[in-house]
Amino acid sequence: MNLSRSLAVMAGNVFTTGLLVLFLSFPTDSGLLWLFPVGALLLGRRYGSHLWRDFFTDRFSALGLGGLALGLILGLCYSDRLWLEIFWLTIGGGLLGLGWSLPELRLLSNSDLITPEPSVHYPIRVNRLLSILWGWLIWSIPSIPIGWRAPLAILFVTLGLMSVGNWQLGIEGKELTIGFKGVINISYQFNLDRFQRLLLVKLQEGGISWLQLTNPQEELTLPSILLESTVGKDDISEILSQHYPLVRQVTTRDSLQMMGILLPQAMGIFVGVSCLVLGTILWTIIRIPESQSYAITWLLGSSFILSPILASCLFLLVVPGSIPPPVIVSLPPWELGVIIILVYLFSQGDVMPLLLATIVFLSWGVGICMFQLVRLVPIISKLN
Repeated sequence: MNLSRSLAVMAGNVFTTGLLVLFLSFPTDSGLLWLFPVGALLLGRRYGSHLWRDFFTDRFSALGLGGLALGLILGLCYSDRLWLEIFWLTIGGGLLGLGWSLPELRLLSNSDLITPEPSVHYPIRVNRLLSILWGWLIWSIPSIPIGWRAPLAILFVTLGLMSVGNWQLGIEGKELTIGFKGVINISYQFNLDRFQRLLLVKLQEGGISWLQLTNPQEELTLPSILLESTVGKDDISEILSQHYPLVRQVTTRDSLQMMGILLPQAMGIFVGVSCLVLGTILWTIIRIPESQSYAITWLLGSSFILSPILASCLFLLVVPGSIPPPVIVSLPPWELGVIIILVYLFSQGDVMPLLLATIVFLSWGVGICMFQLVRLVPIISKLN
């Protein structure tokens, strides 16, 4: 799919989402509320292409999503629906304007780093961002019982968060740097002098492939996400071998020969599924009154701030051969999540339902992050 077609698909998805948001949020007694979507549409049409170009930088993405989340939380503070109606009417109109301006956008890729092909990466990212918006919209509809609202909102938001982000791979001198930005921000550096060969290993029983840097003593399996997005006409292993003098080979192995990789990844997936099942079972047991929706909103957000750190520690504990990253970046910092959870738990009269809800949200968040870490963390295997 070329870039112009990608932009057309993105524009259609954004425009359609804006129409649906307006349809669900527009009140029957609108008064002058129609001014908000019309104004947002005109602003989105006028400045949309500039906003989208900046939006694909991580700083602007974080600020944009953070600002929308803060607006939603402030709207939920008020029992009057007027604030939420204004919020979603503005979002819907803005999406219409952004979708209208998207075909004029021109995206440039960074020529100094190896990154996913824009025509493949950007449509996926936009669809996931729209999924996050749908999760927030569902959470702000009080007519949906909270027992259904929380799982549905979490489903949409987490599906979006798992694919929001990017990876970059660069070679400077003898150093290979791999960086990931998204729900979990981590980076690795490897000295290429340790290795002699670059292997593209294909599984004989299926269409799974891995990139490995090898020497006579060990194999370093690079994160599988590097092979999930194309980087152009050339294979990523070929690009790497062009940047550094490694012997490039393509080989096929059966599942028994790849147990050193399949077992650790299967262990990570199993732990992730277990966390999701545990959270779902607990959620069917507890009963949260509708009056606690505001507290649940804060606990839900705070739990997802904590989840990447907890999942990273659990992953390194249960997955053999996984390499701990030098730094795990959480934005906002995980300490903020701990503080908010403690404040809300000890400021309420009946603590137990909120405590169980926090455990549920942490279980769901950790389980989802475990699936992401399976794709992000390199694994080292000793040959002798």
